[in-house]
Amino acid sequence: MIVRMVPGEGRRLVTIAMSFGAGGSGASPVRGLSDIRIEVADDRGEKEFRPLQALIIGLEESMIPAESGELRRVAELGNLLAYRDLASPLVERTWTMLTQPAEEPPFGEEVRWAQTLSIVVARATGVSPSAAVVARARRAQVERIVALFSGDRRLTPDTIAASLGVSRRSLYELAEPHFGGISEYIRTARAMRAARMLADESFRDRSHAEIARATGFSSTKHMTRALLASNGLSPAALRPDTAEGRATA
Repeated sequence: MIVRMVPGEGRRLVTIAMSFGAGGSGASPVRGLSDIRIEVADDRGEKEFRPLQALIIGLEESMIPAESGELRRVAELGNLLAYRDLASPLVERTWTMLTQPAEEPPFGEEVRWAQTLSIVVARATGVSPSAAVVARARRAQVERIVALFSGDRRLTPDTIAASLGVSRRSLYELAEPHFGGISEYIRTARAMRAARMLADESFRDRSHAEIARATGFSSTKHMTRALLASNGLSPAALRPDTAEGRATA
């Protein structure tokens, strides 16, 4: 079993690799879990893990509320199952992921891994992340959630706040200096997604209404308003010449 949650290119990644042996319960409630390793790298090259069954989670380092140096110290420890108290948060998170795939709130799986890894780092080093480090990581988590899920109409300030485990007010205080209004940030991300789809030849036969639904807008009117506000272009103007006028609302 190989499960990958790998972010985009060009950023330092933290990889959590959990190997599963044949039979036995190992040192954890996750049956067969025999090895947990953490690696920090500037590339996303394929790595071989033995035995062949593994759970591999890739996260952007910026999402993890822990100092880079402290995170690297933990990555040098080797198999974390040798430190049962240290590894227990990762084991519990793995168990939850494998047994409760529909866990709520939505959109927060990577965030919960990042927060769990922060607990591991704090336990291993005795250094808890500062408020500034936590705020920086939460901003990266917001960026990641919006980038991944802006096309989902369920994505709202409330579901983002629930995924981060903060209040709506705290989310607004976090977002305001960096994103402006969080609702506007989501709307702009949806407009960018819609603009890409409208300009893409492969979506030439999709109507404006279909693209609006696929990019998280409740109607073509709302998509059009967002596009005009973000880049001054209507949906029709963004279509390739061959598709002009073919999409209807």
